[in-house]
Amino acid sequence: METRVHILHVGNASMTAPYKAILFDFDFTLGDSSRGICDAFNYGLVGVGLPKAEDEHISKRIGHTLQTMFAEITSSDDDALYPEFRRLYNERAEVVITPSTFLYSGVAELLDSLHVQNKQLGIISTKYRKRLEEILDKFELRQYFTIIIGGEDVLNHKPHPEGLHQALDRLSLQPHEALYVGDTTLDAEAAQSAGIPFAAVLTGATPSETFLPYKPVGIFASVAGLAI
Repeated sequence: METRVHILHVGNASMTAPYKAILFDFDFTLGDSSRGICDAFNYGLVGVGLPKAEDEHISKRIGHTLQTMFAEITSSDDDALYPEFRRLYNERAEVVITPSTFLYSGVAELLDSLHVQNKQLGIISTKYRKRLEEILDKFELRQYFTIIIGGEDVLNHKPHPEGLHQALDRLSLQPHEALYVGDTTLDAEAAQSAGIPFAAVLTGATPSETFLPYKPVGIFASVAGLAI
């Protein structure tokens, strides 16, 4: 059952009705790549001589940059380890992430509905754009998205609003004309900094009350709730 706050409903209209564009985070918002990420992360750790990490410890940090995840999980002060870890991580990620990623229930239907409503759709994620495109191609959903901004497309990652600013510029929209949907406070803070309305989903590890200081327009059990 979804939890909602400040839902923008007008009659029977969807809460997405006021917006020209709906922008999404990916991991734990539209889909789940955690199995492949954990596999690749531990492959990298073992490759540089460090012990494996618990999947739970890795998963709860997904959404941060790989370097931040590495620093927090390993507490390593050896700067020489990270470049080799990253190389090994990417080597394994090429093999395991796209095949193991799955979408949440209702995502395909939601995207189709928003497309029919002539909404411009986008993804702004720390995940590599190449990987996002591979995953969308796997599920035959890439055609729905006007814009995909990955981690390699920005200098400053979330919670910095650079990715969202870039999306607004490329879509020729004002902040109030877009809605950003995500599962972490990184997403909420980025939206707040960009002046973009934010909707939270609870398919990640962040509890609903943690989002309240960011004044989201909605908090949903999953993105499927956006269609109501």
